[in-house]
Amino acid sequence: MQPRGEQLIALLSAVEYGAEHASEYELVCEEIVDYLFGGVLLDGRRHPRLDDGLSILDIVYRVKSQDQFWSALARDFRARVIVFECKNYTGPVGPMQVFTTERYMSTVALRSVCFVLSRTAAHPHAIVAAQGAMRETGKLIIFLHDEDLATMLRLRDTQVNEHPASWADNDPTEILDQKIYEFLATMPR
Repeated sequence: MQPRGEQLIALLSAVEYGAEHASEYELVCEEIVDYLFGGVLLDGRRHPRLDDGLSILDIVYRVKSQDQFWSALARDFRARVIVFECKNYTGPVGPMQVFTTERYMSTVALRSVCFVLSRTAAHPHAIVAAQGAMRETGKLIIFLHDEDLATMLRLRDTQVNEHPASWADNDPTEILDQKIYEFLATMPR
């Protein structure tokens, strides 16, 4: 039988690009996040409406306090809620999508960390906009695309199929940690 991560990679690849397939993409992304981090990111909710009645997030989770990576992320960026935005665009995520996503985030509501999942790598101007959001408001926006997700899924499959001693060497959060490090290390003043 094919490992779960490989099954999810195949599902992801089968989703057509574009707005008309956005809901299908979100469902696959939720399955991917649940498989990668299901024991640590808890109480996943799709499309929670914010109290303003206008804003809708794609997927949100809370962090299990015992996990080292996620607890440090939540502590460092004052986050109780981790947001995943799913962008099934035919092209790269641009700066306007970053500005829209940033509006949904809130440091006061402890919703200051967002992973933007997309089909292709983000446009360089989107990264500049995300760095501006970090610098000016303390909101962390990290971009992950299909290739990143496939790499993390294969690491997770290795974790599941190997001896537990190999978990640290095959941890999908290492990809996230590296992305965050690169984002912060290259951020201008």
